[in-house]
Amino acid sequence: MTRLFATIFVSSAVLSVACGSPPPPASPTEPAPTAPASAESRPSCDAIDEACDPHENEPGLPKECHDLAESKATTEAACAARKAECLAACPPVAKK
Repeated sequence: MTRLFATIFVSSAVLSVACGSPPPPASPTEPAPTAPASAESRPSCDAIDEACDPHENEPGLPKECHDLAESKATTEAACAARKAECLAACPPVAKK
């Protein structure tokens, strides 16, 4: 009888090891990194930045638009909403 229990115990131990889940990884896996906000496509912000960059030291709307476009916290939607206003405030500068 003891031998029967020993056989059952060993058999169930072997089965639980063979059928068990894989061991956990040695170290926790890191979640996949997300793209930083700065990597987000912001074509309206880029257009404003390009137009207003030469005007960044002018007071008022040109500086405000330049700072808006360069801020990493500014979304594409925020730039798109002010794009026409900012491009009008920052006319092209003649190349020297």
